[in-house]
Amino acid sequence: MLLQAILATCVALVSAENTRYSVPPEAFPGSGVLDSGPVSISFEFFQFPKYFVNVTNTEPCLHNLKRLTGNWPKIRIGGTSQDYATFNETFLSYITYPEPPKNVAAQNITIGPSYIQLAANYPGKVVYGLNRGSNNMQNTLKVAKYAEKILKNLDRLELGNEPVMYPYVGNMSIAPPRANASLWTPKTEAESEDLWQRSIASQLKTKKVIQAGNYIFSPPVWGAASLIQYMNPETIRNYTKVFSHHNYRFGAEKQNLPPTAAKLMNHTEVALDVARFVTDVQAAKKIGYEYVLGETNSVSGGGAGEVSPTFAAALWLLDYSLQAASINISNLYFHQGTVDENPYAWWDSVGVSASYYGAYAATAALAGGKYISPIDKGDTRYSGYVIYSVSHKPIRVMLYNSDYFNGTGTRTSEDFVLSGLSCSRTTVRRLTAPNALSRQDAGQNPTFAGMEFANATCALTGKEQKEVVKVSRGSATYTVKASEAILIDL
Repeated sequence: MLLQAILATCVALVSAENTRYSVPPEAFPGSGVLDSGPVSISFEFFQFPKYFVNVTNTEPCLHNLKRLTGNWPKIRIGGTSQDYATFNETFLSYITYPEPPKNVAAQNITIGPSYIQLAANYPGKVVYGLNRGSNNMQNTLKVAKYAEKILKNLDRLELGNEPVMYPYVGNMSIAPPRANASLWTPKTEAESEDLWQRSIASQLKTKKVIQAGNYIFSPPVWGAASLIQYMNPETIRNYTKVFSHHNYRFGAEKQNLPPTAAKLMNHTEVALDVARFVTDVQAAKKIGYEYVLGETNSVSGGGAGEVSPTFAAALWLLDYSLQAASINISNLYFHQGTVDENPYAWWDSVGVSASYYGAYAATAALAGGKYISPIDKGDTRYSGYVIYSVSHKPIRVMLYNSDYFNGTGTRTSEDFVLSGLSCSRTTVRRLTAPNALSRQDAGQNPTFAGMEFANATCALTGKEQKEVVKVSRGSATYTVKASEAILIDL
């Protein structure tokens, strides 16, 4: 390990303009309770076999995250195409479908037992997406029973993808057509979900297995609160395991906001985006349920080329993951779409995206932690989070400077002064890149602790560089450049 010692600035000399945070000595009541691996991954249903059979980076990129936490990342297999899939127990291949246009999900999909066996081979937990939109309950029940039998790693079953959208997409016979979309209300959708939960889960050995909701429109109109209001409480009690929502920073109701890297990575924007879920998360927790973002990423529809594969997306992913975890969102499943055609993918058949560095840094920040608390108010471009152990003691701090630097002009920096530290020195791992628009596929590789991921193998390469910052009288100063973040080990 290469240690680069840097002298901490004397606290007495720090100007009033510096950002100051006090690190609470213990996690306070109301702190976010951490899952064993909050940063999770969603694979588009019709692309799942390609990722796990044809893309060689998939296994090593997932294994990198596993090395940090001790557990393989949870994955979800689902998306738009799950509602076009039919299970045929005599079909010998993984999957077949007519090739769709670029950036369009496949329809008329047939899967066989080998598709589910491929999911069973994954060593981590799996959320499996079922087809509700096509309204073929008999076939859905058949695949649910087979999945329960084969998937020893089954975590949850999902009854349809973004059912709020059923009237607006083709061939979703379970809902009224677009012309009568107003009839598909939170109440009518909840009644449909209630029926399907009772009809499917009641026939399984493990009955409390449903990941409910999976809405893309904002709470509270659509969300856990609406399901709790309109579903039979007995159905929720017997069959629902977790409530799920989908969220894209740019997408669905937010299409009027043109996606930009500066907006994506801005901390105040991140805080506002996550704050939309606070009440819905609390509604689920009130009746004893976890809440997840079952599908999420930067820009809906596969991402935006000028935003999603940039270092700005890595910084957003880090800040967003920790902010979500701090309000008790247990897992965030970052969606991976059509192989080699979706800019928000963390890796593809060619290489590794800059955004993957954010996933790795977020996983490193949360690994082994039990609680998380923000130490900023979400009203500036600077943020901080404290991660606590199971014994409520602080173990790490993440600091983020979301000032936007696009590579032109002078790169500014911000000094963060932390007080309340009980150690004599801290070590720092820095997440950085030449600028916010840096892309690995353009040769401007980000680094985390001085290391980077090889495009061909996803292997972490280079010598680890940890900076040492001394603590004086319980305080230390950390300099973070614009469009940069640091992870401090206490």
